[in-house]
This record gives sequence, structure tokens and C-alpha cells, in this order.
Amino acid sequence: LVGNLPYHISSPVIEWVVQYRAFVRMAFLMMQKEVVDRLASSPGGKNWSPLAVFTQLYFDVETCFTVGPDAFRPTPKVTSAVVKMTPKPTVHVDDPVHFERIVRAAFKQRRKLLVNNLVGEFVSSPEFLRSLLVKMNLPVNIRAEQVSTEQFLALADELKDHLTN
Repeated sequence: LVGNLPYHISSPVIEWVVQYRAFVRMAFLMMQKEVVDRLASSPGGKNWSPLAVFTQLYFDVETCFTVGPDAFRPTPKVTSAVVKMTPKPTVHVDDPVHFERIVRAAFKQRRKLLVNNLVGEFVSSPEFLRSLLVKMNLPVNIRAEQVSTEQFLALADELKDHLTN
């Protein structure tokens, strides 16, 4: 899959690629550098987001190079970048819908602690969730942007038997 994506459709196209990943052998996409930075980000940074979590669950993401505004006519006010997305070997998620709900809820209010974003919607007790985080060797004051894709998978598995709804 090869494309040059306008900013306003970059995220929907990436979500489409993730959804139809079984049909993608490799993707090279040029888009606004800020979007590529989000896709290729790591936990702990301001760019870590649900889009990065979902993309990196199924793809190895690599920034290839940047393309300056001078390469285009008319000249845009942004820098572009090319990203390479290579499908990972078979990734199994027990309940993808549940996993997506957990991740999206965790990032709902970025500055809130993970516990505060998940209590009420997934579990009724903040104490239970804190004890679960300790069991998973995660700090009780962790925020969603500090949680790796693998840790989100483990959290979703732990929470599936304790849902409030």
C-alpha cells in the first residue's frame, strides 16, 4: 500500500489499514510529520495515543525520512514524512473490542491517572484497580501515555472478568 495522505484523512486511513491488516503486506505512507511522529512514538511521550497503540499492536512502524515543504507546489506550512508499516507476525487479541474500549477510555482525559479514567466504566473500585496495577508491576499513579501496548493487552485481559458493565 502506497499513498500520500492529506492531513484530514490520515488517521481514518491508518485505522482502515489496521482494520484490513490481513490484506496489507507493507505500507509506505507520506503524511504530515506530526502524524508520523504519533504513529512511531513510544510510551512515556506526549505523542503516545490510541492510534499509536492500535497501529503498533499489529505493525512495526518506522519513520523513513522527512520531506520539506519546498518539495511541494504550492508550498505547505508543514513538513511531511514517510512511514513504513510492516505487519507483525500473527498477533492474537482475545477480545479486540474490549481492548479498544480499554485503551480509548484510558486516554479519554490524558492528564488524569489511569485509575481515574477506568474506574466507573470498567470497575467500580479504585482500590481494586490500584491493586491490579501493583500486581502488574505498574505504579498506581500511572497515566495512559506511560502504558505500553503489551501492558494494555495484559490490563485488558485482567479486567475482562471484573467489568462493571
